[in-house]
Amino acid sequence: VIGKKIPLTVRDFNAFTLGAQKVKSDIHIIIYFTDDFNSYDTDLYIGRILLKMGVDVITLHTNGVKLYTFFHEHGFYSTGHLVDIGSVYGDQVLVSSLNLWGDCYIQYVDQVASGTFHANQSHFKGFRGGGTDISSLSWRIPNEVQAEIYNMRNQFLSGFEIFCGPLYDDQGSLAVAAGRCMTNEEIGSSLSMDWLPAGVENRGYIALPNCGNGNFSRLDESLEFVTCEVCPAGSFSGAEDVLECELCPAGTFSTTGVCTRCPDGSFSTDPGAASCIQCPPALWDRGWA
Repeated sequence: VIGKKIPLTVRDFNAFTLGAQKVKSDIHIIIYFTDDFNSYDTDLYIGRILLKMGVDVITLHTNGVKLYTFFHEHGFYSTGHLVDIGSVYGDQVLVSSLNLWGDCYIQYVDQVASGTFHANQSHFKGFRGGGTDISSLSWRIPNEVQAEIYNMRNQFLSGFEIFCGPLYDDQGSLAVAAGRCMTNEEIGSSLSMDWLPAGVENRGYIALPNCGNGNFSRLDESLEFVTCEVCPAGSFSGAEDVLECELCPAGTFSTTGVCTRCPDGSFSTDPGAASCIQCPPALWDRGWA
């Protein structure tokens, strides 16, 4: 899940994808854009769709940390980005890529102080240049896989490049020719890093449907939004933009997507009641049983 499609986010996503494909050539990678790095609720909505797709690991380039919690609560995993996300969200974060920008900031401050600063500079050093690294690994990663990861890290430190051709984009066009590797300047450039790798399912930009409480978002077979609908009788939604409604608890009923307590003198014994039952003569109930 990515906020805006800019060279930084595309570069990081492409590196993630090419690395994953190197390990598992038929891996299914899905990408959504939100058009906003602070897309907290949109991230969560996308997370619900991804669960329906059967996705088991997520990563994101937004500030929407709700998505980490949501996926972890459902028993799935994530990889972090920019900082060590696992230090905050636990061992279900398998690993984080780290952006080490201290030298970059020092360079720019020195340029400003000396009057030599200019816009549109590319500052991408990669592993060997100390511009990026990985966090410690989750214990959930098997020891033999951890060894492979650290071996790959050492290869990067020794000069291995991931952006080497032939590489094709998601439209089937040649992005990097055979026998050629992209330079750090190209990797950080908006003119060169404007493509997504072949094999990616690009779902494009997505916006919240704004289906309020008591409603749910109906999706078509391809999991694209169709319309907002009121929850069926006997069910409710306690949050906006959910994909499914929940059954009202016993002692309540619903006809409009909101659970209401059974009136005094009536009852419902099972979840999902569309109406309440009147108590028999000579019996009385306060509505909850």
